[in-house]
Amino acid sequence: MLTLLVALPLLLAAEPTLKASVDQAWTRPPEEGGGHGVILIAHHGETLYRNTAGFADRDREEPIAEDTPFLIASLTKSFTATLVLQLVEEETLALTDSVHEHLPWYRADTGSRVTIHHLLSHTSGIPNYLADVDYFGKGSQIPYERRSFVETFCSGDLEFEPGSQYAYSPSGYVILGEILETVTNQSLAQMFRERIGTPLNLNATGFAPRHDDIPELARGHAHARSGYRPARPFELSTAGASGAMYSTVDDLLTWYRASADGTFLSNASRQEMYTAHREEYGYGWFISSRTVAGRELRIHHHGGRINGFNSAILHVPQNALFIIILQNVEQFSSLTMGFEMLELLYTADPDTTSEE
Repeated sequence: MLTLLVALPLLLAAEPTLKASVDQAWTRPPEEGGGHGVILIAHHGETLYRNTAGFADRDREEPIAEDTPFLIASLTKSFTATLVLQLVEEETLALTDSVHEHLPWYRADTGSRVTIHHLLSHTSGIPNYLADVDYFGKGSQIPYERRSFVETFCSGDLEFEPGSQYAYSPSGYVILGEILETVTNQSLAQMFRERIGTPLNLNATGFAPRHDDIPELARGHAHARSGYRPARPFELSTAGASGAMYSTVDDLLTWYRASADGTFLSNASRQEMYTAHREEYGYGWFISSRTVAGRELRIHHHGGRINGFNSAILHVPQNALFIIILQNVEQFSSLTMGFEMLELLYTADPDTTSEE
């Protein structure tokens, strides 16, 4: 199904050639960079463009619907960062607290030097468990208890002095999940539901320990020269606060708008979240200044990839523009598609740099 609203003056305003370009980019074969999932482009909460492509289950030829839920992988991190900052505002946590302070069983030689700020900003030096051959050998297939998983895969020797460098490491967000559950005595699922999910009526979003626990979840696929096949199975719970959530494009739009407008966090906390602390990473977001179609834009964005799924969010605050893409083929880059769409939108409209 395709919906295109042209009443708004910004971006997709009455531009038949732009509509055709956006359609062409999305509907071309996914092997050539087209979509295999759902795309939503919105301005101030109003849908500008929405489309679906591909199958929720290729074997059964079940088409993807606009409300099909997908695993969102690392888009989970914005939820985790918000939960952490809420507890900072409540003085349950502090950004300067060490890992060892809240997880006394964590190795003291490194845990006493790594802070919550380091974990949020990927400056901890803790190795990325996804680069551990033992994890992909058998670790991703075993339903670990969270502490056991952290001790086994997220407690390696530091790769650099905490705070001195940036290195993307989902291990830090898995550890943050363990800290959240320890200090609140709640599961991540409970915390999300009470603090974010229920207030926003995000009924198609949450943490799930198993794929089978998610009604109507799209089936994950992989793609190679030989064609499509079911994605390699893995234990979803191991992704934890780094990447174990599922959602729909509409729930995510509701969430990102609320996250940006101060519904859940103070101005000071949002300033921390949307500040690039090292390289281009804030807390749960990449913060970039990029030239798009000859215009300088500040873009908040994140991509996600997990077995069988690929996702992306791009937010241009100065225009209240959101591009959300969820796909169920892990090799197809949603983030690349998102930036391509951004280029098309800003190329077509000469006035998109104005404040809205």
